[in-house]
Amino acid sequence: MKLIAQNVEECDAQNAHDPQYVAEFTQDIMHHYLRTEMNNQPKTLYMEHQPQITDRMRGILIDWIIEVHFQFKLKTESLFLTINLIDRYLEKSMVTKENLQLVGVSAMLIACKYEEIWPPQIRDYIHMCDKAYTKDQIIEMELCMLSELDFNVDFVSSNSFLERFVQISKADKTAHDLAQYMLEISMLDYSSIQMQPSYLAMSALYQA
Repeated sequence: MKLIAQNVEECDAQNAHDPQYVAEFTQDIMHHYLRTEMNNQPKTLYMEHQPQITDRMRGILIDWIIEVHFQFKLKTESLFLTINLIDRYLEKSMVTKENLQLVGVSAMLIACKYEEIWPPQIRDYIHMCDKAYTKDQIIEMELCMLSELDFNVDFVSSNSFLERFVQISKADKTAHDLAQYMLEISMLDYSSIQMQPSYLAMSALYQA
């Protein structure tokens, strides 16, 4: 424990000159993350209440979202928030298989508005889903999702913990990239939605 505390202090001291790192608040921020990491996570394995969709269909949707995320060159946090919004919405509302991709598109639209400086436009999403949905349908689903979630789109992702753990452990880029890859792969696994983000991040880094 003393070694970990020393690494934390060294890490924050090395980044004290960077105003974006906010070294004087970093430990308080991480303590807050640890206290609240499960607040906006899905509370149940919801598929048993979804008569038309399955965990396999969810995996196919997320695989597609990862591809769209890559093509749009979006921030990593946008991807994690998108998946979180999908799961939280599916936990609360029944969705037909025809509208599952619409839920994914709308979740990414919300996540990008929250995380990105220059988020993609609705016409970009229409193009990516081969015009399967109209602009009005996407806007309507966006409103339904925000209303169902009480406009609460904030959450603590496993990626947030990973970034901190990598700095403290002084892991190299290869280990970081491999841990990041494992976290993204874990999002395809329906059973992982109830795991604590901090545990997922630490497990991925340990294996890397």
